[in-house]
Amino acid sequence: MNRRLVAAFMLAVVLGAGLVALVVAFNKMVTPVKVGEEAADFTLPDLSGTPHRLSQYRGQPILINFFASWCEPCKEEAPHLQAFEDRYGDRVKLILVNRAEPAVLVEEFVREYGLTALVLLDENNQVSKRYGVVGQPETLVIDEQGILKHHQIGPLTTDAMVALVERLTATTLTKE
Repeated sequence: MNRRLVAAFMLAVVLGAGLVALVVAFNKMVTPVKVGEEAADFTLPDLSGTPHRLSQYRGQPILINFFASWCEPCKEEAPHLQAFEDRYGDRVKLILVNRAEPAVLVEEFVREYGLTALVLLDENNQVSKRYGVVGQPETLVIDEQGILKHHQIGPLTTDAMVALVERLTATTLTKE
């Protein structure tokens, strides 16, 4: 009888430990923000270490572009991002988020392509995960109310960025 009691107790301990491990793992899972939902706020450092919070830009449309310095499509997209920043940066906040690379590589990329938009470092990919970013480049469009309106996988041209902003936000960038 004692053997059965010990066996039952051991089984209960093992099952309990398994349940605890499952709950802990479930709590670590991140559910990505979906199009139509409020954009998840985050704080990331820029290249000088100054923290920037997404919510500080609410009230204007925001384009968030996730990139990596080694990514060929990101290199092809970089001049389009800079052209967008030059023409529309006073009306749309362009945020470039690097995915888990050393700052020195990001600084080199920024210099090479003459990027003047805000560049943030997602050092552990937490923001990328929060938005379901799995590759690069990927671009998010967030409207003036802070709602995620679009998640683009792959590179965009300047004209495509303009079209997305005009179609998905209350902002007109081109004259009719």
